[in-house]
Amino acid sequence: MPRQMVDAQNLASDVGRYNLLVNAGFETWQRGVGPFTASEAYTSDRWQMHFAGTDTMSCTRESNNVDSAGSWFSMNVAYTKGTGTGAYVQQVLSDGGTFGLQLRNRTLSVSVRVRANAANAVRLWLYSDGNSGGGSGAVQTYSPYHPGDNTWRTLTATLNVPAANFVNVAIFFEATVTAQLDNAWLGYGPVPLDFVPLHPADDMVRCHRYYETGQNNPGGMIIRTYAGSASQVFGQMIWFKARKSTTPTFTLVGTWGMVNCVTPAFDYGGADAVEIFSTSNAAGFSQFYTSSVNIYWVAEANS
Repeated sequence: MPRQMVDAQNLASDVGRYNLLVNAGFETWQRGVGPFTASEAYTSDRWQMHFAGTDTMSCTRESNNVDSAGSWFSMNVAYTKGTGTGAYVQQVLSDGGTFGLQLRNRTLSVSVRVRANAANAVRLWLYSDGNSGGGSGAVQTYSPYHPGDNTWRTLTATLNVPAANFVNVAIFFEATVTAQLDNAWLGYGPVPLDFVPLHPADDMVRCHRYYETGQNNPGGMIIRTYAGSASQVFGQMIWFKARKSTTPTFTLVGTWGMVNCVTPAFDYGGADAVEIFSTSNAAGFSQFYTSSVNIYWVAEANS
């Protein structure tokens, strides 16, 4: 019996497809639920906002207006047009440069679900730097505008990428509007396909490659020693849940609890782990620890 072949674009919408985006359903919000109002701020994991001039933008987690196709959260965007040339919420595919290079000479298609209350204000933007830093080799394409009828619409775009250091997927805002964004898909081929969610565990691992918090519960981390004298160093390695895309920035948040020691610091960091340590003030029992949900560490690798 001959083998039957079905083109990807002819598969039913409940058949999973490989999605190149991280947190494509806007379900993970490790940095908080917003509002995020600063240009270049990261919002829902891996999604970054940008605007300029006197434009303003606010991004928040939304649970009431979500795509009907099994979504838990969407991103609510309130954009006010000023003197800027437009604003966008973007995800850049580079992963330290390696991933962008792997997209060379490929055809990419993208889809995203959008709900907007103003016409000719929101459209999808797919861009490649063309391996030229935004120079003559750069290529880009746009979807049609959302009609602004306050219903969920699917915006799509397709781009032939000649070369790339990075590929940028963005929802572009050009007029004052309130919109919700949900359920995006980016993949290989000339036909934009429907979003199908990853298992939440797999989606979280992707998010942890770029951003991770730890020990944000009372007693989540307690590092102890018995110091034989003052200035004795003690600590331990923290191994990340997922290998980071590059050596992350490591930040301690809040005022950590301390007994007979100085404020903890960190050293010997890499893509897999970092050492957290302190120094005793005098001989005797010494420890540092997290004492509330507002005390934790953050490892962030946004490239």
